[in-house]
Amino acid sequence: MKILYIANIRLPTEKAHGIQIMKMCEAFAHTGAEVELVVPNRRTPITEDPFDFYGVEHNFSITHIPILEFPLWIPGAFRLQTFIFSFTTARWIKKNRTPDVIYMRGEVLLLLARLLPAPIKLIWETHIKPGHPRRYYTAVHKLLGVVAVTKYFANEIPILWNISPEQVCYAPDGVQVKAFNIRWSKNEVREKLQLPINKKIVLYVGSDLPWKGLWYLRAAGELLPDEYLIVFVGPIRPDRNTSKKYVFAGVQPPQDVPLWLAAADILVLTGDPASEISKHYTSPMKLFEYLAAGKPIVAMNLPSFREILDESTAYFAASNDPYDIAHAVQKATDDSENTTVAARAKSLAEKYSWSVRGAHILAFVEKRIAASSI
Repeated sequence: MKILYIANIRLPTEKAHGIQIMKMCEAFAHTGAEVELVVPNRRTPITEDPFDFYGVEHNFSITHIPILEFPLWIPGAFRLQTFIFSFTTARWIKKNRTPDVIYMRGEVLLLLARLLPAPIKLIWETHIKPGHPRRYYTAVHKLLGVVAVTKYFANEIPILWNISPEQVCYAPDGVQVKAFNIRWSKNEVREKLQLPINKKIVLYVGSDLPWKGLWYLRAAGELLPDEYLIVFVGPIRPDRNTSKKYVFAGVQPPQDVPLWLAAADILVLTGDPASEISKHYTSPMKLFEYLAAGKPIVAMNLPSFREILDESTAYFAASNDPYDIAHAVQKATDDSENTTVAARAKSLAEKYSWSVRGAHILAFVEKRIAASSI
């Protein structure tokens, strides 16, 4: 099967979607598919080769489509850039490629579904419910299928866009499990990362977008005893009154993230309970990385997390309150069964490997192709 994966992203990028897209191309290729990733030729401060930066095999190709690039501070710049990339890519496909399937994510769907001829089969992976779902109605009806990352959204899509449930594939995000099998001890990793040996380290990986609810962990950290150290890995900055109980490690290369998780005692998942995205439309890669790391996980009690985790694999805060999060962290630290809980979590990670996800989605694609030919 020939697959064109189209993504309107900078490559490489420090953002999580870059990891997900590269890992999925690698996973599709592992099934025997011929995969070509198509991205705009946007500027990026990362000069490293994408395959090396993300630690993926050279088993697929990458094509950069030349585009005009506009400063994103200009009103409407991203929408205009998306339009140009979509239009240019559609023309390029018509002239140069005859794929069996075009796989895409994001707003490129809106124009590509109109510009590409009907025989080309389209699959759309959607991670967050669009702000204006009606705009997608016509485009969705031209698709072979839709891939959703949460069960809630997968169940909602047939009603939202009036399509058959058979056209929807539920596929949460994934992880490269073997990357988290660290050969060094926790203390050896801490020495390598210049982290203190004598602290109980609570670690969070990701960003501080408002719907991530990171302020809950910041507040909970103030309630924990002094032997705890809160470490943030990602584009997160200290507040004005941030105490010495916090370490801001900044953005780390994807291949170094397993080391940071290995240095921790507790890994934390937060989300804003007032946000529909947090509750129903997110499948954070950090969740699966936490599983693979084999460390105790403390999670806020949100439906999106509950799709993957339960009390056998994680510790949940009793409510969305910093005091309860701090209590859950201490409980996870002191529980005599925490190594058993962490081991079950690590075992669960195998179910969510990128290769399993890739095979699951391609089985869905093949089924949809067969159904469309009847």
